[in-house]
Amino acid sequence: MPFGLVHDWHAGSVAPLLTEASAQRGGAAEPHLAVRSLHARALAGERIAESVWSAALEPALWDVYRYAYAYAYEEAFATASAAASSFALSRGYGESEAAEHGESCARLNTEANARARAIAR
Repeated sequence: MPFGLVHDWHAGSVAPLLTEASAQRGGAAEPHLAVRSLHARALAGERIAESVWSAALEPALWDVYRYAYAYAYEEAFATASAAASSFALSRGYGESEAAEHGESCARLNTEANARARAIAR
């Protein structure tokens, strides 16, 4: 299959659909518009460096991943947050400090795990 077909499909169909879906969920359109722009430029014959593709694709795919695995992500976040909060409480932190610690640890843990999973797939 010629790459032109792939670029045309993404620029004309996939990226607009992802942009709309992201907006409906309160997400940013910019990552998807950036990928659409790259596909349009590539379709026009411009050679796009791998580093440029990577820089544009990472935030867009991260957005898609969060929507595709929203429940798993939210469940993992809640579990990690509760565990870290409980640990902090057991070590003498106050409730607000423990909650803050739980949120911080859950964010770091869950996002790192989600990123690793997305990269591995």
